[in-house]
Parts: sequence; C-alpha cells; structure tokens
Amino acid sequence: MSELPRSFARHPVFHAGELDAQQRFGVADEAERMSDVVTTRVSIGVRQFVESQPFMFIGTACGARASVTCDIVQSLRDAHGELLPVVRVIDTKTLRFALPAQGGAGRIDAAACDGSGVGLLFVDFMRGIRYRINGRATLRADLPEADAAPWPAGSAIVELAVAQAYGNCGTRVVRLRPAAGSR
Repeated sequence: MSELPRSFARHPVFHAGELDAQQRFGVADEAERMSDVVTTRVSIGVRQFVESQPFMFIGTACGARASVTCDIVQSLRDAHGELLPVVRVIDTKTLRFALPAQGGAGRIDAAACDGSGVGLLFVDFMRGIRYRINGRATLRADLPEADAAPWPAGSAIVELAVAQAYGNCGTRVVRLRPAAGSR
C-alpha cells in the first residue's frame, strides 16, 4: 500500500485504507463530497427500513488473525411462526440483533463480535436500496426480558454502538422480482 499524504492522517469519516483506495482509483474528490452523507445516528426513516428487512449482511474483523468475516443473518421466528425483526433500533445511536451463541462452519457468532468493529449492510433487492451501519459491538446475553425483546431473555444479543450510518448507491443492486404465483 502506498504512503498516504500527511493531510489524510486523521480524516473524520474514512480510514487510511479507504483514503488510499480513493487516491488509487481517482475518486478522492468525489468521496470527499460524499462524506457529508455519513452520519453517526439512525433516523426514523432508516429505522423503519432496517427493522423491516428480512435479513442483513454482517462483517467483522475479529480473532487472533483479524481476518474479515462476512455472514448473512436472517430473521428468526417466534413460537407462533411469526418473523421477528432481524435488527431492533433501540435509539438513534444503538441497535440490537441476535446471533447464534456459537458459530460453526465459518459463521459469525455473538461471542466473536464482542468488542469488535462490526459492519451491517441492509439491501432491499426489490427497490434497489442499500444502507450501511458500522460500529462497535458488545455481547449482551444478560438482558432482562423487556430489553431482550423481541428475542427471548438469555439470547446472545449483540448491541451495536453506531459510529457510521449511510446509504449506498443502489445502481449496482440486482433487482429481484417475486416468483410467479407468490404474490
């Protein structure tokens, strides 16, 4: 990786790797203009969007080797077969979601996220919308029933302190249509 100019040492939005990539691909000016769309809060509209999604992608760099792992997390079902939200927005700076207590076969688990930087990506393939939320994760397996809801008390729940929240360009999102007869 090439050495970054000193003026990029402490950028308010992008880390050094992003700044380097922007320089290499000739999009640094465009990226700087776009940095204004990155917030540290989740709005009401974003809350409605992310809580209505049936799945999300999660990425984290954790473990001894600090390798990046990506996984897909689907909504769980309650005892009556109803879909639970994949994520719950607690307030403008905090999200919660349930993960398996222990992953397997390359899956991300709640314990592995504890104390790690985590990125969430929500994609609506019907409307071509993408939204990213990045932050610091904390395992919260000790939440009382009211705070754990909609998941059962004692579930491995990850609490994410929001550091960055922003929409991604949906130009390259593949548009999907419902299968015939499923409407």
